Amino acid sequence: MKQKALLFTLIISLLLVAVAPVASAATQQTHRVYVYGQLVTSNAINYKGTTIAPFKPILEALGYTISYNTQTKTVRAVKMDAMIISFTANNKKVFVNGQPMQLTIAPQSINGTTYVPLRFVSEVSGEDVNVDPVTKNIFIATAPIAGNTAPDNNVSKPSSVNKPVNKNVNAFRNTKWGMTISQVKKSETAKFRQSEDSGKVLVYNGEVGGLDADIVYMFTKSGSLAGGAYFISEYLASDDYVYEYDGLKELFIKKYGSPTSRNDEFWRDTLFQDEPRYNWGTAVAAGHLSLMSTWKTNGTTITLILYGDAFVCKLAVQYTSDELYPKLEKERGDKEMIGI
Repeated sequence: MKQKALLFTLIISLLLVAVAPVASAATQQTHRVYVYGQLVTSNAINYKGTTIAPFKPILEALGYTISYNTQTKTVRAVKMDAMIISFTANNKKVFVNGQPMQLTIAPQSINGTTYVPLRFVSEVSGEDVNVDPVTKNIFIATAPIAGNTAPDNNVSKPSSVNKPVNKNVNAFRNTKWGMTISQVKKSETAKFRQSEDSGKVLVYNGEVGGLDADIVYMFTKSGSLAGGAYFISEYLASDDYVYEYDGLKELFIKKYGSPTSRNDEFWRDTLFQDEPRYNWGTAVAAGHLSLMSTWKTNGTTITLILYGDAFVCKLAVQYTSDELYPKLEKERGDKEMIGI
């Protein structure tokens, strides 16, 4: 279970390496990029007819953790182990969960910052990308904000790990983010099974949406609740997982409204794409397809995901604190991060 919880710390992989510099962005017209309504960069530009933007602030705002291997010059931006994307320097080819994908242009280094095509960000994240026809500002996972002319110095930064946590934000089940391990134990009525990672992971037996599941709580090194998850028990037939995913998605839509993206399909191989949706279980088990939907509530990100690993389908729901989970991911990533 510890391995499961660690793997669940989210995926995708990208590029932050020194590639040959191209034309300075200072000489080009720039556009602002908003993620979930927050300004994250003001430096998107048009390069050879393609809109490119700094990948790091955008993906971090979408909840990804980025690491860089100085030996292989490969960058990984991770969110959910259903999506692992890796890049190498000055190369149009990107690997999504081991499957090759061709970019329209290779990542570009401009004034020391690595830029990637925004279309690619949309494809791998599943989030909608919209452009305001008047201001040309770019909005990811939200509709354009009319008349938004926020100054550049208001660019949103990733939440500080030292920022006081809003403990009034409802979190996972009957808890609130930032609660201590003992407080969570007192709040949970499901049957306790085990603790892992020196007590920083608690596992209970329970259910979600009528399905048997492992209930997992994840804490920072200081013992603050940062995330929770349901891992559905692995007993269903492959096609049944798609049915159960769709059922859970409908439940979450009723509770939280529409997910941040209309598209929840991530195809790496189209062999089964023409099959009806209820037959997609084989595609999921083979690693050809992942299904993922995300909701944003007050201080919490909820991700429903179905993916395949070694011809076994895995269905899970993760709840993460927008303030504390980045700290937890950093603590985990520090062990393997070589440079960034």
